[in-house]
Amino acid sequence: MAVYLIGNYLHEARRRRKLTQEELTDGICSPGTLSRIERHSQAPSLGTCKALMERLGEATHHFYLLTDAKELHCYQKSRKILRLLANNQTKKAQQLYQRSLYQVEHKNVSDEQLASYIEAVCDIRAGKEPGKAYQTLQLALQMTMPDWNIPDEEASHFLTTQEMLLLNGIAVQKRKQGRGKEASEILEGLRSYIEQYLCDEEERLCWYPVVLCNIAVGLNEAMQHEEACKLCKSAIKSCIDGGKLLPLPYLLHQKAHALHALGKEKEADHIRRQEEVLREILHYEKSQLAEEILIAI
Repeated sequence: MAVYLIGNYLHEARRRRKLTQEELTDGICSPGTLSRIERHSQAPSLGTCKALMERLGEATHHFYLLTDAKELHCYQKSRKILRLLANNQTKKAQQLYQRSLYQVEHKNVSDEQLASYIEAVCDIRAGKEPGKAYQTLQLALQMTMPDWNIPDEEASHFLTTQEMLLLNGIAVQKRKQGRGKEASEILEGLRSYIEQYLCDEEERLCWYPVVLCNIAVGLNEAMQHEEACKLCKSAIKSCIDGGKLLPLPYLLHQKAHALHALGKEKEADHIRRQEEVLREILHYEKSQLAEEILIAI
């Protein structure tokens, strides 16, 4: 196994992508902090290192990083809260969030974005006024993406996990506000980004079915049921090939809806039965599956 100093690795990856220290660190840490990391005079925190690697488009599971117990505890709690929200266990997530999340002295922008995202999803799951969650998500995204641009072929800004979570959540809220065209533009941008830039296979397997499902929701609403059906079929295959169970009930729900609208009732009934089995396994209520997926884990 090859072993590298994290400072050397970050410096070389940044150099290959022709990014300045200011461009790489925008919203994550200061350029001075990155300079010290690259010169080995400062060790990066777990959150900072992960965010920098993600922005570089690098896999984050190929390295180990020493950190203190408090930061590791905080990081583990944040991931647990996201898992609870992804499984619609909102009450438990809220309790854990209020009790322990980010009770640390020094927070970076990535920490703030994730905290805002969790707050917004808790509000959504609790049925609070949609505009509040949308505003929370919007303000959090503007911390690092004030212009909301999705990276195109010439862009140097790679998305962090927090930015992808926020963009996906904003698209969901826009659709609920009747702004389907804007929602579709964001989701298609995310789809393009995943296909072109997301090299980490594990991250792709988490995100691709989620984004495709949310696009399918819009296609069904626009009466483009053939396209929705094809998209769901592709996403379902991705879930099965990658062993990702969580998005499947949502995808089956949208596919059954499309098949029913196309008059293919026999096929739709078959898909509904599959959905019902998965809902029982995952303890999902049918009403929850009518909405887009908010979280990718």
